[in-house]
Amino acid sequence: MKLELKRISLWTTIKISFVVNLVLGFVVGCFYAFLLVAISSMPSAAFRNSEFDQFSGVFGAVALFVPFFFAFMAAIFNTILAFIMVLVYNFSARMMGGLELEFVKVDEPGTTLAPIVTVPPVPPPAPPGPSYDTPLRDSPDEQRPTEPPQDYRL
Repeated sequence: MKLELKRISLWTTIKISFVVNLVLGFVVGCFYAFLLVAISSMPSAAFRNSEFDQFSGVFGAVALFVPFFFAFMAAIFNTILAFIMVLVYNFSARMMGGLELEFVKVDEPGTTLAPIVTVPPVPPPAPPGPSYDTPLRDSPDEQRPTEPPQDYRL
């Protein structure tokens, strides 16, 4: 089954792009804040009583705002970029036709039933009886006399 994507909704794209980029920008901002704190603590450990040591508190305060700044900037810029891309796609789809997508219907694995197979009944177990694996013993009346052990010492 072939389908053609003629148009993408602008408002839906803006909403989804803003939320997704807000979250991704916050995650990237947390990463950069961690790097900022790690880098700012290195010189103070290597060079005690230096001028750079005065700014380590400033870097810590800035690191608190970096994730929110990155989230806001990523959401704004990437949403504008997505808006422009949707406008370009909608214009080109109107002029040349949209994307053609081909879909195939697939059966879900839970909907098909397995064939019914009849299992033959299990034969009953054999009744207990003499075992043919071990030799039969003579009855006590028929036992042969045993010879005494011989001494082979010299």
